[in-house]
Amino acid sequence: MQDNQTGEKRLALVKEMENLAGIYTPEIEPDSNYAYFTMLSVNIDLDPATELLVMSGRNFQNCRLLVFKEKNEEYALIHSEPVNAWYENPVMGILNTNDSEKLIYIHDLVNHGTGIYREEISLKKMKDEKLEEILRLPYHAYREAWGGMVSYEISSRIRNAEKNEIRIDMEYRFHLGYCEDPVSGTDVPYPILAEGNETLLFYETADGGHWKADFSGEENILSQAQLDLLLKADFTEEEFANAFKKEIDLCFKKSSPEVQEEITRYLGKGQESGNSMPKNEGYRFYLNK
Repeated sequence: MQDNQTGEKRLALVKEMENLAGIYTPEIEPDSNYAYFTMLSVNIDLDPATELLVMSGRNFQNCRLLVFKEKNEEYALIHSEPVNAWYENPVMGILNTNDSEKLIYIHDLVNHGTGIYREEISLKKMKDEKLEEILRLPYHAYREAWGGMVSYEISSRIRNAEKNEIRIDMEYRFHLGYCEDPVSGTDVPYPILAEGNETLLFYETADGGHWKADFSGEENILSQAQLDLLLKADFTEEEFANAFKKEIDLCFKKSSPEVQEEITRYLGKGQESGNSMPKNEGYRFYLNK
């Protein structure tokens, strides 16, 4: 494992993986302080042969997921893909460990910057010696009070999984700005346009080619259109306003005239938006209840 290896040993293993995979990154200076290597030996498909899952890179930001399959007492590379991380170890793991067809997950950094971040969970399954992505979920995503744009925070965690089903806990909150909490004196998101905390069941369709969310339960809060928006790596204010129109209208009706004006500036109450800036421009802006 990573923690039990010296930096020099990790770097040697990384270079060995580069040779085996035919991948060379000469532009990245080899540094034993930042080289990363971890490996899992497991059978992830119906074939009795063992697979090696390797996460390897010269640094956290330049890692690859490599899959080797045992063939004729040797290991052959059958899958390779880049994995992005930022200032922390890449994440790789196995789900439904009692099933013969196991699910693999990794974390992939999609976007980061001032006031914006999106890290996703990529779920994968081996099929005919090909590692295919079956589902992407927002592990942690947020956008923080950019002028003219709705702020949000979305997170997901895997509750449990079987080979054909996955249960996900998902939280989300959309808001415009901030106000001061009269009790604590701290800044809190306001107004809340939409928020929720829901457990979703995703299942593999009968044809084995797709994974869908089950909306048959009475306890479901999200609609398909809302879930589609939460799963998107990026979306516009107009798309948000259309997907969460009912929740936005309810917030509008309960809000003060000042807040109603800001909701209209941002979202046009469901109409096309994004052409006008709010009157309180800047990184953060504040509203009174």
